Amino acid sequence: MKRQLGTLLSFFMLSVFFFPAHINRPSTQINRPSTQTVSESQPELFPVFALKKATGDLPEMRKRKWIRALVTSSKSDFFLVNGQPKGLQAEFFQHYEKLLNKGVSRNQLKTSLVFVPVPFDRLIPS
Repeated sequence: MKRQLGTLLSFFMLSVFFFPAHINRPSTQINRPSTQTVSESQPELFPVFALKKATGDLPEMRKRKWIRALVTSSKSDFFLVNGQPKGLQAEFFQHYEKLLNKGVSRNQLKTSLVFVPVPFDRLIPS
């Protein structure tokens, strides 16, 4: 189990550092997202509970039964196809969700991930 997580984490980190296509583009070509919040722009994509303030480490998140995952929208990292999340970050987090729920038998006890797209420059605040 640790080896699988290590492999997934290594793959994700390599992809972030070696394929930063969205970083190398000139600033004139970067499409800046609107100033609307997530709830204003696409309210049907994000459940209300995902927009509420919540803190805590993994045990608290598992009690809540959901974990927010910040993702950056781009052609390869994260995008939606017919309402389904696709891309490198989506696949990584879906594998992580399966790892979290390994051995959990009932849907009531499973932890789910909620994707929250943010602009790349807001991923880590300065």
